[in-house]
Amino acid sequence: MRGVDINSFQDWSRSVANQTETIGLSTMFIPMIRVEKVTLDESVGPFKSFSEQFQDRVGRSVLEVLEVPDDDYHLDI
Repeated sequence: MRGVDINSFQDWSRSVANQTETIGLSTMFIPMIRVEKVTLDESVGPFKSFSEQFQDRVGRSVLEVLEVPDDDYHLDI
């Protein structure tokens, strides 16, 4: 899994927006036995999802910034 720590999200998105990206993504392995829950990044009422917050701040989608091809990103609910 690659990602940014949720506690660093605001700092990371600001650094991308200011083109001073100093926080990189981490690659980690999480054994399934340690997974307690999985949460979908979605808006709830007036609260925007992390991806929407990122798009508002940066002006581009997270997938575009990370150069993830659309066909590599699948979510089946």
